[in-house]
Formats: sequence, C-alpha cells, structure tokens
Amino acid sequence: MELRHLKYFVVVAEELSFTKAAARLRISQPPLTAQIHTLEEELELKLFNRTKHKVELTRAGEVFLAEARLTLSQAQRTRKLASQLASGSIGEVRVGFTVSAALIPVIPRIFYNFRTENPANNLVLQEMPSAHQLECLSGNQLDVGFCRELISMVPPPGVKIERIMQERFIAVVNSCADDHLSFLLAP
Repeated sequence: MELRHLKYFVVVAEELSFTKAAARLRISQPPLTAQIHTLEEELELKLFNRTKHKVELTRAGEVFLAEARLTLSQAQRTRKLASQLASGSIGEVRVGFTVSAALIPVIPRIFYNFRTENPANNLVLQEMPSAHQLECLSGNQLDVGFCRELISMVPPPGVKIERIMQERFIAVVNSCADDHLSFLLAP
C-alpha cells in the first residue's frame, strides 16, 4: 500500500464521486478507479458501494477512512520534521565548555541568545577540558566547543578554531612580598 493510494481513497471518500475526486486530484477518472480497485484487492476489503449514480462508503470504508487520515497526517508531520531537521531549524546542538567558561559573561550570553533565537533546538551542554573538546569535535561527539586557548592547540582535521575573546591577566601582589614575586614574574 502506498501513501498515494490512501490519498486517493480519502479524496474519493470526501467527494463520494470518482469524477469529482479525479478532477480534484487532477488525474483522469479511469486510473483513479483502477487505483481504488487495486487498494481494495490488496486489503481484501470492499471500501465503497458503487452504483451508476451513487458512491458510498461501506462500514469498513468508514473505519479505514479514519485510519487513512491519521496515516496521511502523520506522514505530513514526518515530512515537515525532516524538512526542519535538514534546514537546522530544530534538532540538538552538543556544546562542550571549560569549567571556567560560565564565569566569562560572554559565554552564558551566547547560550542565552542561541536558545532565544532557536527555541526548537535542544542545547546539550557538557563540561570538559579544552583538549578533550578537540577530540570530541574531531570525533563528531560535539558540535561546538568553548575552550581556553592551549599553547600547542592545533586543530584536528575538520575542526575550525575562532577566537571569540582574549583575556588579559595581571598579577596583583602584596608590596611586602614584592621581592619574592618579582623573581616568579620575570621573563
């Protein structure tokens, strides 16, 4: 049984006329009649009572009509879901981040903006070290990662690194300990 058979059946059931149903479906009437006959044979079930002047659903046809509508509706929802998944408008985005990322205001703001602009996308957050994020990105276990820059950070094939911010670290020292720390801070 094919979806088009169900569609043809539903239209004939709604019109209760093969001629009107064929016009609505933009096909000629003999092939439509043949398709309905094929469906009835496949189901081993009579769906319509036909006379020269009248077409009506059998009791089995009435029950089958309700199920055919549900099936066609589900097929339409499935088609729409596939389209949304293909376009990226729904789905799941797996995000890695370092433990300190939450302390940097720009990162939570990025998460908030993404969720606001993409409410149908589920954001899955996973805390992990920067080096592990690179491995997961390379292995397609993450979609994006927020890492601290590693000195020897060479992205694996297929992974692109973009700097989103640069931090400046300063040392604040107690003036009494100045002599000891100047040795530690010297280049």
